[in-house]
Amino acid sequence: MLIHEFWDASHTAAQRADDLGERAVSAYWHGIAHRMEPDPGNASYWFRRVGKHSIFPQLADYARTRLAETPGLEPTATSRLLDGGSWNPFAMIELCGKVKTGSPAEAMALDLQREEMRLLLLATLDHLAD
Repeated sequence: MLIHEFWDASHTAAQRADDLGERAVSAYWHGIAHRMEPDPGNASYWFRRVGKHSIFPQLADYARTRLAETPGLEPTATSRLLDGGSWNPFAMIELCGKVKTGSPAEAMALDLQREEMRLLLLATLDHLAD
């Protein structure tokens, strides 16, 4: 739902899953929803609940390549997104709040978000199969 920007339905599903006690993926989906809203404070709350997620290493690898291909990025944006070599969801929240519409940085952030959602969808499916 969130991939197609159905914010309300996605937010409701993430909240319902969290209310029912699902902890492996619902907080992450919830964080993405609030990052897209944008509500950075609420997104940060949910990403604090996520902690270190299993998709972070793959996402960091993808981001490393994508960031190197994007012209005009502030060096601090790159170093913060890959904080210590690991994916930093709080830096992604910050980046999404700063990018200018139509810029290469916006295209890169949207691409990172699509990959993040793809990886999280696979993790969600794996979780449901367990």
